[in-house]
Amino acid sequence: MIQDKIQILAEDIGNGITDVGACLGTAPTQERLEQLEGLILNNRLQYVPVGLALEEINKKGLYKKHAETFEDYMEQRFGLTAREGYYLISSARTAVAVDDYGDIDDDPLKIIANFGSHGKPIILDNEKKARALAGLNNCDKKQAATDAYQKALVEKRTLTARDIEVEASKYKKPKIDKTPDIEKERFSLEKELGKVNGIFIKIAEKYPSCKDKQDFFAEYIIHIEDMLKYLKDNKDK
Repeated sequence: MIQDKIQILAEDIGNGITDVGACLGTAPTQERLEQLEGLILNNRLQYVPVGLALEEINKKGLYKKHAETFEDYMEQRFGLTAREGYYLISSARTAVAVDDYGDIDDDPLKIIANFGSHGKPIILDNEKKARALAGLNNCDKKQAATDAYQKALVEKRTLTARDIEVEASKYKKPKIDKTPDIEKERFSLEKELGKVNGIFIKIAEKYPSCKDKQDFFAEYIIHIEDMLKYLKDNKDK
């Protein structure tokens, strides 16, 4: 798990913030980076602040002191692959769009400081639930998550990622085939040619004793004629 990787690194490095409240003010670039890295290492199970912290490090280019690219930075500092890191960022963005974390100004440190203080339920309490809303706009994400939450509440059971996924599917629009007609025609012709090629190969296997191309193609034409006759005879059946 992503959080497990961060936990191991946190234990090895032991670098973190102890007083979140003292870190809420304006800080120079280096100090801010240390705050965000400490948050990531010491709050590994809270994907929302971790994701927002990674996003800020990326957007502000704070990683450049340690690596040339953000992807290399995540791997070197936290043992995260690019895929895992971007998943965390995307999931955190989804959570902020769906749940009410109070007045945080997208500051991950404020999420840690204010967590649970506004008294409102957190629907997306784990990353898996947030990922279930992928592909929706923020409005539909919030509605789908709320619908799933209310349904689970009425049924007096724990909300699952699957519940959210089911509700989210109701908001996903079917994909429209925008392939140009000329491309569809080309694909159709290639498909037919593939069928002909398959027949060609079967004939070659059926008549291994053919010693020259003339005999081979003669057998091939006979086979095609037989197929056409069969199709004509069975057209109306």
